Amino acid sequence: MYTGKVKYPELAKLMASIGMSKKDYAKVIGKAPSAVSDKLSGKTDFKWSEIVATVLYFKKIFPDNPDITSDKIFSTNVNYS
Repeated sequence: MYTGKVKYPELAKLMASIGMSKKDYAKVIGKAPSAVSDKLSGKTDFKWSEIVATVLYFKKIFPDNPDITSDKIFSTNVNYS
């Protein structure tokens, strides 16, 4: 499971909910685990193809969840309400 500083808390939450590691997520977006760390921390940006791959992956796992959208997953806002 991914732990550490994150720019995208909703993505981190989804990853944690299924016990997904950086290595696992790297396979989803076709990158090395070290590149995933940089993307999750905000050091490098996600490419559109990686965003699409992420959304499609989580839609397969959570097909009835309306919050599986690129806007929600890649939001940098933290909502604690």
